[in-house]
Amino acid sequence: MFFSILLIAHLQAAVVPIILGIKSFNKFKHISKNKTIPLGFISLGLASIFEMIDHTQTSWIYVDHSSLFNWLFYCFLSLGLTLLSISVVKNKFIQTTNFCIFLFSIISYFLIDKNIAL
Repeated sequence: MFFSILLIAHLQAAVVPIILGIKSFNKFKHISKNKTIPLGFISLGLASIFEMIDHTQTSWIYVDHSSLFNWLFYCFLSLGLTLLSISVVKNKFIQTTNFCIFLFSIISYFLIDKNIAL
């Protein structure tokens, strides 16, 4: 019973943002970077999927570790939040800085250390 509830909670955390992202294409015409909003939601949904895959490898027990799926989780989570924040910021320098910080953080996850990247 508990496993079923846990699985449903994780599935809805993946499916809802992806559906919102797909349905919101061409809905934000008043925002100049309107394509980044749906892509941000889809990225958050993909992050949830990778987190779920990572949890299945650890028997649904939280383990603070570095793995490919854990990296993909943080990568898509960061990408989703970056895309959502870029969509509402008009300053090109802040947009570029935000995207560069995103790139450096996902690269540093494996090159330096997970804790520093986070």
